Amino acid sequence: MKRERILIQQNDETIKKIDQAYLKEKADFLARVNSLLGHYSTFDETFADTGITTAKYNDLLESGSQVLIDAAINKIKDQFIQAGITAPAVVSLATERTEQAGNGFNEAYNNLLCYLDIPNIYGLKFTLSNVKIENGVAVIDEEIDLEPLKDSKARQYIDTEIGYDLIAKSENLVSILNSINDILRANNIYNITELNNFGDFAKYQHHIAGSDDHLEVNLPGIYEYARRING
Repeated sequence: MKRERILIQQNDETIKKIDQAYLKEKADFLARVNSLLGHYSTFDETFADTGITTAKYNDLLESGSQVLIDAAINKIKDQFIQAGITAPAVVSLATERTEQAGNGFNEAYNNLLCYLDIPNIYGLKFTLSNVKIENGVAVIDEEIDLEPLKDSKARQYIDTEIGYDLIAKSENLVSILNSINDILRANNIYNITELNNFGDFAKYQHHIAGSDDHLEVNLPGIYEYARRING
C-alpha cells in the first residue's frame, strides 16, 4: 500500500500568486473568446433563431473565420447575380460592409490564437476546446487542476521510503531524548540544551528558558536529508 505523503511546508504567498494568475488567465482568455463570438454572430445565419451554441462554437474552431466570411460575401454576390446585377462597382459596394466586418472577425480570431501562444509565468494556459457556451456566453468547460502546480512550486513533501524511515527513527530518538529530559527536570536540571547534529532530526517547538517543552521530530530537517539522499 502506498503511504500518504507528509506535507513539510507550504508557501502561502506562492499559492496565492498561482490562484491570482489562474483567475487572470481565465478572465483574459474568456474575454477574447467572447469577443470572437460577438463578431461571429454577424456571420451566423441562424443567430436570430438559436443564438450562439457550443456546437456552433465547435464548428467555428473547425472551419476558421475566413470560411464563414467568404460564405457571407459569396451569398451577397449570388443574390446580385440572381437579380441580374453584375456591375463590379455595385457588387463591391454591397459587399464592402461585410468585408469590413470580416476584417474584425479575422482580427479577433487571430488575436485569440496569438494569445494562446504567449507563455504564462506558471504555464497556465487554456485551449479552445476548454470552452462551452452557456446562454450565449463562453465559459470554461473544465477547470485546470492547480494542485500539481502548487505541489511543485509551493509545497515540500516527504514521500520516499528514505524519508519515512528517517521519520520513524527520529520519532524513536525524540522519545529517548524526551525521557532524558523528564529525568533531568525531575532532578531540577534544565532540559538538554546542546542537541548538536541531533537538531537536524529533533527540535523544541518553542524553546523558552524554564519551560517544559518537549522535543518534536524536525520534519524540515529530515526533508533536507531525504532530498540529499534521493538526489
